[in-house]
Amino acid sequence: MEEAFRNEIKVWIVTDGNETQTLTDCNQLKILQNCNQPINIKGNDEREIEAAIKTHLRQLVERRPNQQGPSSDSKRTSRDDKRSKKNRKKSEVPFLQKDVVFFTGNSLKHILKDETIKKTFLLLCSMCSYMIGSEVSALQKAELVRQIKAYNKISDLGFVLGVVSSPHDQYMIGSADVTVGLNNRYKKTDCIYGVDIKL
Repeated sequence: MEEAFRNEIKVWIVTDGNETQTLTDCNQLKILQNCNQPINIKGNDEREIEAAIKTHLRQLVERRPNQQGPSSDSKRTSRDDKRSKKNRKKSEVPFLQKDVVFFTGNSLKHILKDETIKKTFLLLCSMCSYMIGSEVSALQKAELVRQIKAYNKISDLGFVLGVVSSPHDQYMIGSADVTVGLNNRYKKTDCIYGVDIKL
């Protein structure tokens, strides 16, 4: 995870498990070590969700007065930008900070329903290192991956690598640019079809 952070790779961990179990798993992976105060996206409807996202986005920007995050209509296309990024030391990450976004399947339901909320949510996530979702259904995972892929293409933020370990994630296969299937030793009868790489 630390290597991903140094290489400006944003990590999404999205599970169908409850919040407590997901948090335990993240602690085991040491994702939350040395991170800023977690950003929790919660609300009972679109209005509350949108307000929470905008509040956190504003606070994030205020913490970084000399930095500007990627916008949905900006593209880093100049050769100088690409050259400077290539030559940058791994330890020098000018934009990404160790911020973590937490969300649930219920929150995601409202986020994906509204185009404006969805774009604001993805903008917020593009400014963070780790995004952690719990109680997210298989169909929601697939739709989320599609939206991340579309946003990355518009904002020139790279490709999406999906890692699946269960047949329940079958819907997600094909949504990402590249999909890696992990062999589940506890369920040898379960098969995952259609992945690009099997480990």
